[in-house]
Amino acid sequence: MARRRCPCGIEPSCTATAASKACGCAITCCSGRPIIWPASAGAVDWEAELGVVIGAAARHVPVDAALDVVAGYTVVNDVTVRDWQHRTREFLSGKTFEATTPVGPTLVTSDELPPGASGLEISCAVDGVVMQRSTTSDLLFSVAEIVSYISTITTLLPGDLIATGTPGGVGAGRTPEVWLRPGNELVTTVEGVGQLRNRCVKEEVTIGPASGSLTVGPG
Repeated sequence: MARRRCPCGIEPSCTATAASKACGCAITCCSGRPIIWPASAGAVDWEAELGVVIGAAARHVPVDAALDVVAGYTVVNDVTVRDWQHRTREFLSGKTFEATTPVGPTLVTSDELPPGASGLEISCAVDGVVMQRSTTSDLLFSVAEIVSYISTITTLLPGDLIATGTPGGVGAGRTPEVWLRPGNELVTTVEGVGQLRNRCVKEEVTIGPASGSLTVGPG
């Protein structure tokens, strides 16, 4: 979780909170490709995040060596379906809807950025209105700490992607709450890393056998 407290107003833990995402939720190398606004969703939120791409297998890597296994960095928007996230204590259902997570548009290698990608401005705008603006120095846990922590749970492999947490300014933390709607354009930027520009398009549900693909309906 980024900054001094959870973007939804919950006090942070002294231990990082981790949640997994299915591969199908990602829209990779995707500036310009649509975010599929789930047909069953009621409260879809934005979360601008720095993405860390692993470059070497790592297990039980200490903090002081963790950056050695990082290949580079990318931009992520961890779009979250809050009404599904809050149905249970776990985050999986709210964070892994298909084709909701834009990633990209490039990979910037570690040697092109400050150590741990610290001090980079990160922002998110919805239809031109800036909703989030912060810096990667405000992360509660550094990139090295996050990589080390996850490597104690599971082996990290080349190509694995870690989203490092979002700053304040998400829709769930506003009064009144604000949610993404079909037609909204989401612009996610990390200084020196890149920018994603994605429009929300409502999912069109086709009744019948699963085909393994999405049908995109009108926004």
